[in-house]
Amino acid sequence: MVYTYIEQIELLKEIEEKLRIQYKKVSVLYAITLYRLGGIDKSQLALNYAEKYKDRYNPILWIDAIDGKAIQSSFKRCIAELKLPKKRIENQ
Repeated sequence: MVYTYIEQIELLKEIEEKLRIQYKKVSVLYAITLYRLGGIDKSQLALNYAEKYKDRYNPILWIDAIDGKAIQSSFKRCIAELKLPKKRIENQ
């Protein structure tokens, strides 16, 4: 199933509404998870939202969860973007 243009507009509105909710006592102010079966255009929906509202959020971090290497690479990019100290964590 690929979203129609109208469905995508509605989903973008829903994402915007969810990201406006202010929660007290949370460490991450704005976060949502898009989940469904593969091939349902979740990534494209997220990219469209990020492009439309890029001036609202800084930075926008993207985690590619296709496999372990992609996740690791994504977190390395996030660390660099956030200018966090690089600290190696060994598997135990």
